[in-house]
Amino acid sequence: MYKNNIFIYRSVLLLFISVLIVSSIGCVHVNNEMGATQKKTGKSVCTGFINKTLDNGKLMKRYVVYVPYEYTPQTEIPMIVFLHGAGERGQNGLVQTEVGLATSIRRHPERWQAIVVFPQCPAGKYYNEIEEDIDLCINKTLKEYNIDRKRIYLTGLSMGGFGTWIYGAKHADLFAALVPICGGGELAFIKQRLERPEIPDETPQDVEQRVQRLKDMP
Repeated sequence: MYKNNIFIYRSVLLLFISVLIVSSIGCVHVNNEMGATQKKTGKSVCTGFINKTLDNGKLMKRYVVYVPYEYTPQTEIPMIVFLHGAGERGQNGLVQTEVGLATSIRRHPERWQAIVVFPQCPAGKYYNEIEEDIDLCINKTLKEYNIDRKRIYLTGLSMGGFGTWIYGAKHADLFAALVPICGGGELAFIKQRLERPEIPDETPQDVEQRVQRLKDMP
């Protein structure tokens, strides 16, 4: 009898552990300190940096979506798309969250009340070569979350700054604003696509002029 009780106890314990493991698979986070699960209207909502996969019909690609802890499906929320620089290209779907916007989110999550999408550009590629992947990331996020369609923003750093101009110019109706950082592009193409008179003209300067402008920076 004693041995039978031990066997039953162990069986129940293993079953309980299995249920816990299965129930936790649905919410996988890049960073445990940022990851959390909250329940709204009876449905669990994964928050924090969340691993996602993308099927473009050729390869399974990884990307990350950040969801603020305060997010609720009942309330529209802005969306930001962040394009990383050349140094974060790859296939792991994680390294693009180690620079730029993601670092600010980790330090000051209260400031970033928006869904943030972090696509990853493959090694040796540029953003003009993976526009379809960016399309899929954006469209999938729009389906999964309650996004305010009037407040969708595109930003990028370095190579991502170039990507911001190029991709943003081709999808001008989608974004409320473009925020390229340390990036450039073909001005004639950008102006033609965006049709915005406030886009700055090219202002070539020599090295001495540029240094003079930098000297008073903090």
